[in-house]
Amino acid sequence: MCSGRARRVEVIEFMTANRAVYPVQPMAKVMGVSRSGVHAWQRRAPSTRSVADAAPSERLAEIPCTSKHLRRAEDLRRTGR
Repeated sequence: MCSGRARRVEVIEFMTANRAVYPVQPMAKVMGVSRSGVHAWQRRAPSTRSVADAAPSERLAEIPCTSKHLRRAEDLRRTGR
Protein backbone atom coordinates (compact mmCIF):
# COMPACT_ATOMS: atom_id res chain seq x y z
CA MET A 1 0.00 0.00 0.00
CA CYS A 2 1.39 3.39 -0.99
CA SER A 3 1.76 6.23 1.46
CA GLY A 4 0.35 9.60 0.49
CA ARG A 5 3.80 10.90 -0.49
CA ALA A 6 4.64 7.79 -2.53
CA ARG A 7 1.35 8.08 -4.40
CA ARG A 8 1.96 11.76 -5.18
CA VAL A 9 5.45 10.95 -6.47
CA GLU A 10 4.04 8.19 -8.72
CA VAL A 11 1.31 10.52 -10.00
CA ILE A 12 3.73 13.36 -10.74
CA GLU A 13 6.23 11.01 -12.41
CA PHE A 14 3.40 9.66 -14.57
CA MET A 15 2.31 13.18 -15.44
CA THR A 16 5.87 14.23 -16.29
CA ALA A 17 6.29 11.21 -18.58
CA ASN A 18 2.98 11.89 -20.35
CA ARG A 19 2.93 15.69 -20.62
CA ALA A 20 3.74 15.50 -24.33
CA VAL A 21 0.57 13.45 -24.82
CA TYR A 22 -1.86 15.07 -22.35
CA PRO A 23 -2.09 18.64 -21.01
CA VAL A 24 -0.97 19.05 -17.38
CA GLN A 25 -4.09 20.83 -16.13
CA PRO A 26 -6.63 18.08 -17.00
CA MET A 27 -4.25 15.37 -15.75
CA ALA A 28 -3.79 17.23 -12.46
CA LYS A 29 -7.55 17.52 -12.02
CA VAL A 30 -8.16 13.83 -12.75
CA MET A 31 -5.25 12.71 -10.54
CA GLY A 32 -6.23 15.01 -7.66
CA VAL A 33 -3.04 17.09 -7.47
CA SER A 34 -2.52 20.80 -8.03
CA ARG A 35 -0.96 22.01 -11.25
CA SER A 36 1.31 24.37 -9.32
CA GLY A 37 2.45 21.47 -7.12
CA VAL A 38 3.37 19.45 -10.21
CA HIS A 39 5.44 22.30 -11.62
CA ALA A 40 7.11 22.97 -8.25
CA TRP A 41 8.04 19.29 -7.89
CA GLN A 42 9.53 19.24 -11.40
CA ARG A 43 11.71 22.30 -10.67
CA ARG A 44 12.86 21.10 -7.25
CA ALA A 45 16.37 19.63 -6.98
CA PRO A 46 16.63 16.07 -5.63
CA SER A 47 16.87 15.92 -1.86
CA THR A 48 20.12 14.97 -0.17
CA ARG A 49 18.44 11.81 1.11
CA SER A 50 17.25 10.67 -2.33
CA VAL A 51 20.73 11.27 -3.82
CA ALA A 52 22.36 9.32 -0.98
CA ASP A 53 19.83 6.48 -1.31
CA ALA A 54 20.43 6.18 -5.07
CA ALA A 55 24.24 6.07 -4.88
CA PRO A 56 24.63 2.53 -3.41
CA SER A 57 21.98 1.16 -5.78
CA GLU A 58 23.86 2.49 -8.81
CA ARG A 59 27.14 0.94 -7.63
CA LEU A 60 25.46 -2.38 -6.83
CA ALA A 61 23.78 -2.46 -10.24
CA GLU A 62 27.23 -2.44 -11.87
CA ILE A 63 28.30 -5.63 -10.08
CA PRO A 64 27.69 -8.89 -12.00
CA CYS A 65 25.64 -11.51 -10.16
CA THR A 66 27.91 -14.33 -9.06
CA SER A 67 28.21 -15.66 -5.53
CA LYS A 68 31.59 -13.95 -5.14
CA HIS A 69 30.09 -10.68 -6.28
CA LEU A 70 27.03 -11.09 -4.08
CA ARG A 71 29.33 -11.35 -1.05
CA ARG A 72 31.07 -8.16 -2.24
CA ALA A 73 27.68 -6.48 -2.62
CA GLU A 74 26.89 -7.37 0.99
CA ASP A 75 30.23 -5.87 2.05
CA LEU A 76 29.41 -2.67 0.15
CA ARG A 77 25.99 -2.45 1.78
CA ARG A 78 27.44 -3.03 5.22
CA THR A 79 30.14 -0.35 4.86
CA GLY A 80 27.95 2.10 2.96
CA ARG A 81 30.39 2.41 0.05
